[in-house]
Amino acid sequence: MKKTRFLWIRDLPAKCKDADLRNVLERHGGGSIQKIRLFKEGHMRHAIVTFVDIKSAAAVINTENKINDSLLKMEYCSSADTTVGIINHKNINSHRNNTEITNQLPTFNNNNNSNHNNSDRKTEK
Repeated sequence: MKKTRFLWIRDLPAKCKDADLRNVLERHGGGSIQKIRLFKEGHMRHAIVTFVDIKSAAAVINTENKINDSLLKMEYCSSADTTVGIINHKNINSHRNNTEITNQLPTFNNNNNSNHNNSDRKTEK
């Protein structure tokens, strides 16, 4: 996937708030944040961050970002329009027949240190 203005940030601490994430990202060039959507999955949180432009997203993704000494894992994604709860990538195959959920999962750029298998995901159009 090419660079976009949307970043998927996973494995955030369970108590991470919008303001915590915004503060970390703004320190590393992401001062043009338009929207942050937090999702809870078990003990962890994930977020889709929408930046005003690709340049701001690129500045953040190319910088080491940490919250509570935990390195944030981030990737470009295609959109911030995920409207259902986020499904753990390890369980995606169990949800393959649920097209309502599968069609709304964000698509990822696997160029970063990710072990996701995206061949099972449908991309948003």
